[in-house]
Amino acid sequence: MQSSDITPSPITFPPKVGFRKDINGLRAWAVMAVVLFHVGITQLQGGFIGVDIFFVLSGYLMTGIIISGLEKQSFSYGRFVLARAGRIFPPLIALVLILLILGWFFLANESYEALGKNGVYALRFWINLRLARGMGYFDPSQDENWLLHTWSLSVEWQFYMLLPLLLMVLWKIKPRLRLACIGLGLVTLGSLIASTVMVSSEPTKAYFLLTSRAWEMAGGGLVFFASRYTSVHRLLSQRAVFIGQWIAWAVLLGSLFVFSDAWGWPGLWALIPVTATMIILLAHNDQNPLIANPIAQWLGNRSYSIYLWHWPVIVALKFAMVPLTPVTMAAAFAVILILGDLSWRLLEIRLRRSVQTLKLRPQTFAVFGALVLAYSLATAVRKIPIEGRLPEAAEHAAFAKININPRRKECLSRSFKKRKELCTYGETKYHLGAIVIGDSHSDSIVNGTMLSAEKYQKSLGYMGLSGCGTIDDIRLHSAPERFQMECQQFNNWALTELEQYDTNIPVIVINRTSAYIGEYSSAEAFSQAIVGMACRLAAKRPVYLIRPVPEHSVNIPDILYRKFLFQGQAEDITQPIASYYPAHKIAWDAQDRAARECGVKILDPLPFLCKNDICLGSKNGQALYYDGNHMNEFGNRFLIPMFDPVFDQKS
Repeated sequence: MQSSDITPSPITFPPKVGFRKDINGLRAWAVMAVVLFHVGITQLQGGFIGVDIFFVLSGYLMTGIIISGLEKQSFSYGRFVLARAGRIFPPLIALVLILLILGWFFLANESYEALGKNGVYALRFWINLRLARGMGYFDPSQDENWLLHTWSLSVEWQFYMLLPLLLMVLWKIKPRLRLACIGLGLVTLGSLIASTVMVSSEPTKAYFLLTSRAWEMAGGGLVFFASRYTSVHRLLSQRAVFIGQWIAWAVLLGSLFVFSDAWGWPGLWALIPVTATMIILLAHNDQNPLIANPIAQWLGNRSYSIYLWHWPVIVALKFAMVPLTPVTMAAAFAVILILGDLSWRLLEIRLRRSVQTLKLRPQTFAVFGALVLAYSLATAVRKIPIEGRLPEAAEHAAFAKININPRRKECLSRSFKKRKELCTYGETKYHLGAIVIGDSHSDSIVNGTMLSAEKYQKSLGYMGLSGCGTIDDIRLHSAPERFQMECQQFNNWALTELEQYDTNIPVIVINRTSAYIGEYSSAEAFSQAIVGMACRLAAKRPVYLIRPVPEHSVNIPDILYRKFLFQGQAEDITQPIASYYPAHKIAWDAQDRAARECGVKILDPLPFLCKNDICLGSKNGQALYYDGNHMNEFGNRFLIPMFDPVFDQKS
């Protein structure tokens, strides 16, 4: 990604790729787009396309280096990998090491272990594979991932490892540019098709995986082949090239303001900024004032280091609960530039030159030895929890975040297709007293329900799937199509499973009910769906619907932890009960309608979680939730009395 990855050359379209101001300037615009997007400049809602620009540039440069070597019969896969490692590893290793050192003093065990785990994957260049299995890039929970941004390095590294192998095989078959170009073109087409399909079916994987990103880098490689066949300046008039490149720049810059993460990315929409970048590369105008100015060249030289350091700075601001005001945003921007400049000077220039003075074997040992050192430390942090690093109150507050149902993975999962029966909570010697069904909110409360059942010497059955409301004709338009089908299958399976149990056994439905309102065309359609499922269940057995629990706009354990860490004390987090009712009125009305039409009973958590018109998020410095809306194993104990009417046969 560095400007010095390539050897200066005065030829406009050279056999080998030379230093180009337009490429360096494009890097500047790409990194600034990403940085300003993450800093919080809301107008740049499409700033994430800076990564797509980087991918096109990388594909162009790497293809040029490989083809030039193959043409001279001097290309070495080992030397190519070592050269890439020598440029990418030093700043990345330094970043991981510094974060691990700082994390010792500031991060609670769970967060510190997560940093170690992400450090391991980042240094392996596999972190994109790990992220593809979790939440999406734009999910708010990713704000706590200090190494989230290294996913793009992993994608590039994977491309770097595979591209030379492909071109070497094609060159072996026939050492001609045409065959290599055709092969890369097929990769571009195949990856673009995969990207388009995956965006709708598996959007998280589409964003992070090489499969759906390779076309952007391969597209850059096609620009190199196009420039080798002929100069665009020979095919078109100077005026046409001039107009074309400015149209491309207008499209590229306009994309920063128009695109948003809600569009699904990458995919066909990504063709717009990618194609614009390709056109700018073909035009090869080093005199364009947008890129030829000293500021753009300064930023372009430091783009890799700026990119590496920008995200940890932003996460640190949020971690320290510093509000993103214009002043703090400007300060953050300045810090990012300073760190990027220091990293470029000390690691990309000075350290790299020192390593390059060594012979091949010592050079290899130095580069990969440093990698092993950082990898070993990250592995130790990942696997060896160390208590007592932080103030006890802070550690206690942080524990609330992981104080979750220990059977969550077993019972709240997509393994319902493999299970022969529902999960059982409580003593097996007790008779089944009720069956809980619902989404992740049911999992967060089920142990409180179980403790109520055990008071009456009864056990509890459980069926749950995260993100899947127990609602008739469930619609999840915001979820991937595969999960929509899975949710419907789960609800059908749950209804069938209930048929096996005595009709005297009641069902307790626990959902984050209000979260599903937006999935329906109107409040009336949502209400009908709630009533439809409730009546279907109530036709054969007693049914209890749980009112939505109070939700908080912040991650309660995180806020308490940071206040104890930085301030030494923390007031309990609360919210006025008056804010609860407007947020959940539609859900309440639907549940009340179900009670009237189907005879279901309502259980209300408010009397147990709210006192004196205030709803508690924590009590005496101890969080009741493991985030802002899911109750933890301390909080769900407050609801034990709420379930007594279900199990007390006298009531």
